Amino acid sequence: MADIFEQVDEALREDRMRTLWRRYGWMVIAAAVLIVAGTAAVVAWRSYERGVAEEQTAALTATFDATAESEPAEAVARLTAFANEAGGNIAALARLQAGARAIEGDDRETAIALYRQVAGDGEVDPALRELATMLAASLAVGSEGLDSLRSRLAAMEASNSPWRFWAGEIIAAAAIDAGDLALARERLTAISDDIDAPIGMRARAAELLAAIGGEPAREEPVPAGERPMAEEGGAEGGEPEGGAQ
Repeated sequence: MADIFEQVDEALREDRMRTLWRRYGWMVIAAAVLIVAGTAAVVAWRSYERGVAEEQTAALTATFDATAESEPAEAVARLTAFANEAGGNIAALARLQAGARAIEGDDRETAIALYRQVAGDGEVDPALRELATMLAASLAVGSEGLDSLRSRLAAMEASNSPWRFWAGEIIAAAAIDAGDLALARERLTAISDDIDAPIGMRARAAELLAAIGGEPAREEPVPAGERPMAEEGGAEGGEPEGGAQ
């Protein structure tokens, strides 16, 4: 009989983890959102990169507009061709957008390759290279080894890095996928306990932490004056346990 209960408990745990993974497909969603948001950066690009010729900026914007309604594969091809003819940050933006369109077409491998091309380009602004590194890593969870991802994200996990919380989430996800729950708990605990982490990210970390057997989020104590009367009755004038004698 004990074996049956253990099997049921294990099945429930597995079902809960699958539910959480579906819920936290945030990594891929975040990748797409950030890159699409990057398109808006083109509007301010002239003030950001003074050395880029105005016609290149206009050409990039025109390419974005021309591929907006295209099928993902076609958009990726056109944006990649544009990037190959351009250079530096303009090419990086084109490849980042191509990666976003590849995600739309469920072509994760192409998206990863495009992001890593940006990340490895020494002529690209460091902020764009770091963004590309994070996006590639988020998409590679489940297909790339944990040690490899940790190596790629080592600099991003530094205490002074603006990417440290996202990097921690990615490492935690990769650790869960690899069965290294101790490492996952370590990263998730660090995020959930850090008051500098975004509130939504802390909540996600706490829920995942509880799901894999870590310490659940601690509830704030409720002031005595705000407790329901039913809770206070036993302590203040309520009938003693066991009833009247």
